[in-house]
Amino acid sequence: MKAFFRWTMKAFLIFIIIVAIILLSIFGYLKYQEYKLKKDFEKTVFDYTEHAGTLMPEDMEEELWDIDVNDDGMTYGEKVELGLDPYEWDSSGNGVSDYDAIHKYNLDPTVYSSADDGISDLVKIMEGLDPHEPITNIEPFVIEDEGLGVTLHTTNLNDKYFTTIEPYYNSKFNQMFNPLQTPVRVLGYDGKVTISYSDSEEDKEKITAYYFHFEDRKLVKIDNQEHNQDLNEISFSYNLRYPILLLTDDEAHKKEFLYFRFSGFELTERFLGWGHKVFIFEVQGKNSDEYKVETIPNEEWGVAELSFQRIGQISANTVQGLFSKLDSRFVTMPKDNPLRKGGFIDYGQVHGNYDLALETAIPWIHDAPEHETEEIKDEDESESEYNDHYPDQLVIDSGFRIDYHAFSFSNISTIKGSSGICAGFARVAERIYNGVSIEEKLDFSASSFLINLIEILDPNVDYDDIGYDLTNNKDMYPFLQDGHLYAYQLNDTTIEMQNNPNEKVNPDKTPEPDSTLVSMLETQWIHANDLRLRWPEFHANRVTVLEEIEQLFQDGQIITVSLPGHALNGYKMRKDEFDPDVLYIYLYDNVLPKETMEKYGYDEVYMKIEKAVKPRLFDWDFTGEYHYFTYEYFPIPEFNHSYRFGEKDVEYTGKVVFYHNDKQIK
Repeated sequence: MKAFFRWTMKAFLIFIIIVAIILLSIFGYLKYQEYKLKKDFEKTVFDYTEHAGTLMPEDMEEELWDIDVNDDGMTYGEKVELGLDPYEWDSSGNGVSDYDAIHKYNLDPTVYSSADDGISDLVKIMEGLDPHEPITNIEPFVIEDEGLGVTLHTTNLNDKYFTTIEPYYNSKFNQMFNPLQTPVRVLGYDGKVTISYSDSEEDKEKITAYYFHFEDRKLVKIDNQEHNQDLNEISFSYNLRYPILLLTDDEAHKKEFLYFRFSGFELTERFLGWGHKVFIFEVQGKNSDEYKVETIPNEEWGVAELSFQRIGQISANTVQGLFSKLDSRFVTMPKDNPLRKGGFIDYGQVHGNYDLALETAIPWIHDAPEHETEEIKDEDESESEYNDHYPDQLVIDSGFRIDYHAFSFSNISTIKGSSGICAGFARVAERIYNGVSIEEKLDFSASSFLINLIEILDPNVDYDDIGYDLTNNKDMYPFLQDGHLYAYQLNDTTIEMQNNPNEKVNPDKTPEPDSTLVSMLETQWIHANDLRLRWPEFHANRVTVLEEIEQLFQDGQIITVSLPGHALNGYKMRKDEFDPDVLYIYLYDNVLPKETMEKYGYDEVYMKIEKAVKPRLFDWDFTGEYHYFTYEYFPIPEFNHSYRFGEKDVEYTGKVVFYHNDKQIK
């Protein structure tokens, strides 16, 4: 057995060396490709912060001037005149609405603490104090949740209203760990925390506090703990949003895995029979002679060859030492470098069960077909662990597919829609997929005040001659019936914005059938904007909006997502597997057709949404939830084409609005 184990470890080390040589040899080539892709990308992408495919919110001011667009008691015009964001109910973030600050308490709505002592104006109002008067001395006090066994020790009066103690429930998390108390999250806090446990616990000296890191999916021991066994409690400083749990040392180390993955994709699959080589080691008391090799095929990602073995702590230390050496080379690389840890090569430590280790090493494992896995059981185990699947409730998919229900070509710039007609792409895709259909014939006539005003004030703008008629040539556009937009191919691909960003297409001078198609998309573009500008747009920052979107996806419907200067479609929602405050909406971006995304190595793009709880003076249960929306215009960080909403420390901000069949979700 020892000889077999030595052979296994030696083979693993030799494999690591070979991988390092391969990676270094292709490093120069990848850097060249990276430079080339960047240059190509810069030629083909419009910056929508300067070019509006939907009409920009600033143009709506006259129509919105007397409307309360955020339902906070102040009109759009009143906020603009005061230099405030019309879509932000609380400019200072102190919990007092702008309306209350101005009209009830005579406060500056942009100032968090009027007395400049760090204490929120909301806190002082709730405590019956004058917000203008500073507090010079606060006696230490505690915030307790006896049911969860949590005590916070603080002198910061803000903690009384801005800190939340909540239990953390997650079915998969519960399968991974067996904590001594209910895991808790302490949100909006930075200070001393005390967690208590039952007096009936044995081996109290082995009890330790940990937190579970959502992004790394890793159990982390909390530093500088004070364990009072007489009082059955552990105290420490804490300021993270991750769940805290108490574990015995045996429980914390019972399931520890090390993994290593090298991805050669088509190159290694062609010559070696696998596109990915994966090692998973379960750390236990001693080495085991049980060894398993299996292949996991995937139509999109290729074949992964998996090797699994249980190893002892000494061998684990050797592997972790090797990982530390790899860190010095692969962790320090730029985040967008494919050779960085997490790209062609990935490795690390996982606390939990085998399934978590497997999906960490092979992130696309849930897309793989069912595969038979040889059971490997410890003597005290009665069931195999290898039976987990991606929980269905985490992904809500409408069924929309970019390679079928979306156009294969990119956005188009026309004479009338000089900055792109993205709203036309979005409306056509949405209505056809949702079974609503589009107008067979449409001669545009403005119905909104703003469109009419633009035509009056600008003699160069005339939308009245925009229109199309599909009545007699529907056969040329079978997607109107079967929904297969992807099947339509442009006869002249130079009219795509990505192929010729300076080209302004004139439908009248474009050969059929492209001529009528462009006219249709152009007319749908201005028609979509006109419909939306009839009513004010509201920033979709409430939880109920996302709940409605989830239900629409569940019902097989897609939506239109309106950003400042851009419109696209949302078709799928994915909730983070462990983090209850994060979810993703997957997008069909008409600037990024499937072929373009594949060129840059992406299958889908998505908007990341982060929830945050903010106390509000007019919401006494303090459960009002707002969202931060982040959408990278193209998911290559160095290009910096991105939209961010709800964050005040970024350069480009605005609102995001969701529509379903022309009606705003609000």
